[in-house]
Amino acid sequence: MAARVSRADAGSIAGHYGSVSVVTFAVGTTYLARLGHEAEGYMTVLLVLLEFPALVIGVLLARRGETGTPWGKVLHDVFAGKSIVLLLGGLAIGWFASPGGIAPLDRLFFDLFKGVLAFFLLEMGLVMASRFDELRRAGPFLPHSPSSCRCSQPAWAWPRACCWTFPSGA
Repeated sequence: MAARVSRADAGSIAGHYGSVSVVTFAVGTTYLARLGHEAEGYMTVLLVLLEFPALVIGVLLARRGETGTPWGKVLHDVFAGKSIVLLLGGLAIGWFASPGGIAPLDRLFFDLFKGVLAFFLLEMGLVMASRFDELRRAGPFLPHSPSSCRCSQPAWAWPRACCWTFPSGA
């Protein structure tokens, strides 16, 4: 991998695969709600709190071995990044507004979510299609490694999950 992908790119890829996918979380909670299993409120807080360490670890991996890294600036850039600001801002607004205060915005934020998500995913697909040449230059490891990791995770996660008891979300 080191010969085909730079250290910064490898750290970025690791950070992205280690981060929590807000889109996957939203789709998962919608699916579970449809089945009658509402997620507990703290799950959204955990989503936001788990995003930050993934970004920091991605930067650490990208910069490992470098001397003179300005960690204060790195942490500032992570905290001031768009995703963290939006996630923390959304939490703060939800906390202060309460469910009754957000109810008038349901149409904008909840009802239109699926349409906006479809546009987002379409844009991601267009960006990916425009960068196929870069993917070919990286070699077969880059497209196959994430797929094999994602497909093998249930094989070791399922037996462990069967041994644990989680609240139903009721």
